[in-house]
Formats: sequence, structure tokens, C-alpha cells
Amino acid sequence: MHIYKNLGGKGSGWRGVEIKQREIEIFKFLLEMRFSTAKQIWLRFYKKDHHPTSAYPWKWVEKRLRKLKWAGYIRTARSHSYPHQLYLATGKARSELERYGITCEGLPPLYGIDFKTFEHDLTLVDIRISLENLGYTYYSERELRMVLRTGRIPDGTIERSGKKIALELEISQKRRERYIEIFKEYALSPFQCVAYLVTLPSMPDYLLGVAEELRMDQIYCGAICSPKEDREIKLKNMMGKEVVLS
Repeated sequence: MHIYKNLGGKGSGWRGVEIKQREIEIFKFLLEMRFSTAKQIWLRFYKKDHHPTSAYPWKWVEKRLRKLKWAGYIRTARSHSYPHQLYLATGKARSELERYGITCEGLPPLYGIDFKTFEHDLTLVDIRISLENLGYTYYSERELRMVLRTGRIPDGTIERSGKKIALELEISQKRRERYIEIFKEYALSPFQCVAYLVTLPSMPDYLLGVAEELRMDQIYCGAICSPKEDREIKLKNMMGKEVVLS
């Protein structure tokens, strides 16, 4: 899914804005993850190449994003509960991707954010960045919907060394009956390992209790303190077996 042609640093200049290869990758990232902040874009695409010289090194990325917005490739949105601007790719950005042969099927541009899932979606972007920095290949829920036509669609999957893990992010606790339904769906899925990343310290024991009731040892759970840190994540299943994402 993540295959890009070598654009040689050239793009379709319009209104004085030249689209570079890295920005093509940013457009696809935004379509895959729904939206992102300027800081997240800096962390994912620029941090390794630029040493911070200020407390807010992503500010110059914001300036570039404003130019891309002016040129029609980016739109912005805000959440009443979040102080920073959010960036989304437009139909023009999607067309630019397709112009270079990058498949965008199943990735229609969005015209705003869903406030019901905003915190969840924003945290997923942090998790993706952290796991990719640890060497995993990440596929988003929007991408997976084009591959997994039926059954449970996870929030994302990660792959490394031939091993694939389904990811679920839980920032609030659902009804027990709902987890039973979801776990039964995973029992029929091709995933041999399902990693539940939770933000509430009490949730791993709760979820593993449901997994034990259903005798599902492919469900692993672990609490994440800060998904922004590129450090190992420890998970365990109902039998106490550990999986470490590192």
C-alpha cells in the first residue's frame, strides 16, 4: 500500500507552490489518518532531518501548510476541546496522488472532523508515529476497509518480520456485552494477535477477564501512558503471556 514513485522533488506548481515528494507522502498520510496536527506532521516527516532549534520547531511546518491550504491541497478544522489547528487533505491533494499513480481507492477526502471520535483519532496518529519510529509498518482503518471486506475492521494493523498484529485503541470503556460481540468477531478473523492499547490503567484486567470468559488467548492488552514516546509497549493475554512492541 505504501509505494511511491520517485518524483525527483518536482510537482505540479500552482500559484507558486511546488509540490515535493515529501508532501505527496503527507497528503496520503492525511487521507489515511483523517487529519493531523502540524506537530504530528513534523514528527512523522521532518524531525529526523532537522534538529530542533527552538521550543516549537514545527512552526515552520505550519507556514508551509498555510501555503498548501492557499493552493487548495489542505483544509483546516478545529475542535472546541483542542487548541491547535487540524489539517486535512482535499480532493485536489487526492488528485495529485492519483496523478503519480498512487492508489487512493477507499480514501475519499473529508470535509471536517467527527467530534465523537476526535480524541480517539488524534491519539491514533500519535500511536502510528511512535510505532513506525520503532520499525513497524502501519496500515490505517481506512486502508483496511478496502482489503477486509467483511468481519471486524481494527483501528489499524502493524507488520514487521512477517508478523501482523491488529490494533485497537480504547480511550473509554464500552459495555461488557459489546466487548463480547467484538471478541467473537475476532475469533472468526484471520488475526492471530489482537493488541488492545488502553489509556485507563484498570482496563487491561477488565478486558482480559472478558477474553478469559471466551477462552480467547489471542487478545492482548496493555496500558499506554504516552503514545507520543517511542518506547516499548508491553501487553499480555489472559494466560499471562507477554508481547512487547519495541
